[in-house]
Amino acid sequence: MDWDEESVDLLWKLEDAFEIVFNPPDLIPIVTVGDLYRLILVKIGLPESERSLSDPLLHRVQTIFIEEYGASAHSVSPSVPLDRLIPPATRRVEWPRLGERLGCRLPDLRGPFWGEAVQALLGLVIILSIIPAAITLARSASHLIPALSLAEFVQTVTASTSIQVFCGGMLGSHLAQKLSDASMMLLPPGCSTVEGLVKELLKLNYGSLARQAQSVHRREAWEVLRALLAEHASLEADQITEESPWRNPRSPSTSEAVAPPVHRDFRLTR
Repeated sequence: MDWDEESVDLLWKLEDAFEIVFNPPDLIPIVTVGDLYRLILVKIGLPESERSLSDPLLHRVQTIFIEEYGASAHSVSPSVPLDRLIPPATRRVEWPRLGERLGCRLPDLRGPFWGEAVQALLGLVIILSIIPAAITLARSASHLIPALSLAEFVQTVTASTSIQVFCGGMLGSHLAQKLSDASMMLLPPGCSTVEGLVKELLKLNYGSLARQAQSVHRREAWEVLRALLAEHASLEADQITEESPWRNPRSPSTSEAVAPPVHRDFRLTR
């Protein structure tokens, strides 16, 4: 079975989120998103339950904010903006600390748009300076070495403008990287509220949360799968249906609510 890079990357994300391992033979009969959903349930191997995982997770998040961060009970309702609870000034320190307290993986904080733009510009400067720098070195080596002493040769090469530009670009790129890292304080997409944070936690940690609860909630597992597929394919979750091809889950359907696929027995390929 041929796998393109995007399909492999998607499978890795699903394995991380649901804490499962896909074997190539298992995926041979998998065509639709519904097939993939049923395979994931088999791989998780836990009994189904009507108890959701999001409610106890929300309670855990609220408890941590109240006990660890001194927030009041009314200030940690699902609709409260996360900016109020973790302000930008302390976010680089408190964000990983929150993940440790929750025992969950958190999505990475984002940096400002200008950080990547500056790094890209400096990278271009470095690339453009490599060619003249190489030419300068070649000319110096072929023409100047016989006539100059070692000290004079080194002085001539280091005085070259292209070498200076190259070194300056390398230093600037390093400083820009450090500055960009220091400014990584923007909340990840989807984490603007307490409710959004819980949804992102479910999406990234569903397998571990399900094992802690010793059960799977079919609706939540289905919604997590759709969210992961939609994110990977740059789609809206409601565009993904049971009959959508899992490797390219684009569907003309735009129904607002899609029920989880009807349970059918699924046997792994040995």
